[in-house]
Amino acid sequence: MTAEVSVMNTIGVALAADSAVTIGRGTKIYNSANKLFALSKYHPIGIMIYGNAGFMRMPWETIIKVYRNRIGPKSFNKVSEYGEQFVQFLKDNNYEEISSKEIEEKYTLNMLSEEVSDLFDFILERVKSRVNDDPQVNEDELFKYGDSLLERVLNDLEEEEFIEGFNDSDLRIILKEYDERLEQIICNTFENFIFSDSMVTNVKYIIVSSALKRFHSYTGVVIAGFGENELYPSLVSYQIEGRLNGKLKFSRENETKIGLTNTASVIPFAQSDMVHTFIRGVDPDIESLTVSYLDELFNKLPDVLTDKLEGHLNDSQSKMVKNNLVEALKTIYDDFEEVLNDYKEEFFITPILSIVNSLPKEELADMAEALVNLTSFKRKVSSSIETVGGPIDVAVITKGDGFVWIKRKHYFDTDKNQQFHQKYFWRDNYEPTSFREEC
Repeated sequence: MTAEVSVMNTIGVALAADSAVTIGRGTKIYNSANKLFALSKYHPIGIMIYGNAGFMRMPWETIIKVYRNRIGPKSFNKVSEYGEQFVQFLKDNNYEEISSKEIEEKYTLNMLSEEVSDLFDFILERVKSRVNDDPQVNEDELFKYGDSLLERVLNDLEEEEFIEGFNDSDLRIILKEYDERLEQIICNTFENFIFSDSMVTNVKYIIVSSALKRFHSYTGVVIAGFGENELYPSLVSYQIEGRLNGKLKFSRENETKIGLTNTASVIPFAQSDMVHTFIRGVDPDIESLTVSYLDELFNKLPDVLTDKLEGHLNDSQSKMVKNNLVEALKTIYDDFEEVLNDYKEEFFITPILSIVNSLPKEELADMAEALVNLTSFKRKVSSSIETVGGPIDVAVITKGDGFVWIKRKHYFDTDKNQQFHQKYFWRDNYEPTSFREEC
């Protein structure tokens, strides 16, 4: 996992990212990953990545640097255009190592296999819970219970929208193209849990529908800085997963622009709980628990109170009392949420953002680094594995100075590798002019 932060005001944007990378299913962690890069060698634009470290098994670092060399000195008017062009590069990429049919098939089968495994774990967990609740339940009842679970999951998925760019046609094509191989994966995973043909069919539809409607092992991509026609910084972020049926699976998540009305912003990515706690004054898990508990309590309270009054009220009176209680409790609950949000805004969010608004470049960098460090320290003193850690890379991007490294780790001694710096701009001189014109 990762902790990354963007801190912006009218002067510029500071980006900070940790170096922890998790290998496999959380069994091994290295603190040497690069997640923050300059997207252009010539213009004030940067990029951060979090989540999956590769795209179609190709390291993101390689893809970003290939793209950076390809565009050379070309600039775009807005940060959002940099994002659009980067996504288009992934769509149109002609490198066989990324876009070949064989690579796409391997990626698709691997993704479908992981989804089958996750679905099996979901079903198995609930079947075990059912057995624990009723040890006398027989096999036929368990099979029916499993079927009903799959029906509910499938019904939920049918209500969801496809990710932009995909539709029912993609669903049918993938089901047809991978039918036999997907069925083999299902049979190997579920084994003795295969109890009907309809179950296998439902699993197929669930797996492919989920792949086209939900993000799973994706990469978060954050692009921030200044476009050619922008005097204030802005940021755009995406979720990008891979290619399915020849199409890029991605969605645009967030766009934040600094200007005269929005003069400061602090945006965390990936593991964001500690940053939200700092900015809002309350742990998001505690806030969520409080709100959901009160919601559940207020929903039950009318029934509890009317039950207590049973025998003292006739049906008409009981119904009227219950309806009045529902309305009153809804008002109380809404008032509570409003008061809580107003308190956070007045005593935490607004004061912090007012300070961020006036921070000089150096302090922007310090704040971004401190917020990542806060998350790292929390993971260090908790019982969970340290999924945030290692050196923190920090960069500041301003309109005048461009992309400036404040802290950057190297896997080599820079004093012994002067050619690394000497050749930084060298490769662009050999890029074909025709590509620059196309971009």
